[in-house]
Amino acid sequence: RYSNDVQSLPPNLKDKLLKIMSMQSAVTDENISQVLHPGLQKLDLRDCNISDDGLMLLQVCTQLRKINLNSRQYTLSITSEGLKVVASSCPHLSEVCLKRCRNVSDEGIVALAQQCKLLQIINIGGCLSITDASLHALGKHCRFLHSVDFSATKVSDAGVIGLIVHEKL
Repeated sequence: RYSNDVQSLPPNLKDKLLKIMSMQSAVTDENISQVLHPGLQKLDLRDCNISDDGLMLLQVCTQLRKINLNSRQYTLSITSEGLKVVASSCPHLSEVCLKRCRNVSDEGIVALAQQCKLLQIINIGGCLSITDASLHALGKHCRFLHSVDFSATKVSDAGVIGLIVHEKL
């Protein structure tokens, strides 16, 4: 109903509206495009009804620094395909939370590591398909990384060693 009005808002008001919508878990694939803009730096979509379709729209957010896709319950709607689009469109990401994004696999994390070299904090806890390959890629490509949560994944001791060995201190 108000989509034309929202689209014409200046970026600072879109940011405030997005924050309110996020706190109410009201951001969806259908309405997220109304509040996105190229200067957006922080996007908190925890517990919002967002899928890969919504992530595809983040291509305009080239200055994005932080994204939170944490879900209270395991989500199946966010996959490595959506994450690859975010990685290629948002190279300045420094903080990424994918906690309980069940369908995110090594393919998505490797893309993120290769294209978002400024990554400092990543939470992939509960991403059940994540293996040692993700930690190897993060260690190899993300020299500023200082926090990795990989609880409830398939990562073994070899993955942790790979993260540390590749780390550029």
